[in-house]
Amino acid sequence: MGAGADCLGLLADGPSLSREDVHTLALAMSLRPALQQVQHSLKEMVEPRAVLSLLVWTCVAYLTLWLLPEPVSKVLAASMTVALIAWLGAETLWSLMDGWAALVVDVDRATSFNHVRAASERFGRTLGDNAAKVLVLLVSAALGGTAAKFAQKLPKLPGFRRAAANAEAQGVTLEHVARVEQVAASSEGTFSVLARGSPSEGAVAQGKARSVITIIRHRLGNRQVFINGQRWHVPAHRSVKEIPTSDPMGDQLQAAAKQAARRWSPSQLTDPELDAISAARAQGKYWRAQQLERMARGKFVENQLRDQFKRLEWSRTGVAAVDPSTGYKYEILTGTHWNMELHGRRMADEFFRLITFL
Repeated sequence: MGAGADCLGLLADGPSLSREDVHTLALAMSLRPALQQVQHSLKEMVEPRAVLSLLVWTCVAYLTLWLLPEPVSKVLAASMTVALIAWLGAETLWSLMDGWAALVVDVDRATSFNHVRAASERFGRTLGDNAAKVLVLLVSAALGGTAAKFAQKLPKLPGFRRAAANAEAQGVTLEHVARVEQVAASSEGTFSVLARGSPSEGAVAQGKARSVITIIRHRLGNRQVFINGQRWHVPAHRSVKEIPTSDPMGDQLQAAAKQAARRWSPSQLTDPELDAISAARAQGKYWRAQQLERMARGKFVENQLRDQFKRLEWSRTGVAAVDPSTGYKYEILTGTHWNMELHGRRMADEFFRLITFL
């Protein structure tokens, strides 16, 4: 990355830098040692700077997914998240996400290039040389391809055997990384993986096969599945065939949850919630602050549903609601505190539908 040259193409659309441009610049400075190794390996290529630019911009696009209101990566990005968990571990990936959130906040507040450089140096220290190399390595493998092509490249990467063993220990397998469709992060420091199921996992009802997508199984044998556009938790001793082909009440709850989520705004935060969020930011825990805000949003949505669906039997412990007319149980999933991983651990023996919203 030559001095004085716009090797990232930041000025391609004009003489001024957007916020995304500055985020990209800061990340490039954080990854400088790892990028220099890549640049050396590309020296025989016609346009090595173009490749480096694409690599950095792809890193920014990936990391930015974790700053969205609902922290989820999908499709190829989801496969890359599983690979990062395998190579780095969930705790290190969490630190990377938290560090990126802090970098974005610091850069957005910066009033000079020195401030941007200081923010990039802080993120570089949080990231560390090894994690930086792994991030660049995996993003390089993902460039210009699909999840299937990315999965094919993984066995050829350094450290694959150890990463595969780490993945197995955490309940996933790199052999099936191309099947991963979504990875969600929660405030509890966990990641929930949604993967396409095999054809044998299809449930049969009324003579027709229903497509079932299995979220990775919990250690106790219970699992969470997508079927007919619904998400259900199925205990180890129950079958997906027990999932109803029609659930009007659950569909109404699902639609109402999405509408309630759209009505929420930060102006509805209570004073204790605002104090907790401010305290987290003051301690530099920007990711935690974002998660606290999402938890408040989830509480708002659940309270809205309680007011709207009074005919259901609501509870503050165990499953949130029961339809007395059918016996179907429902839990409100916010993607933060009420995340899939937590629900699977807490209520392994319960059969219920998860009501989710973005």
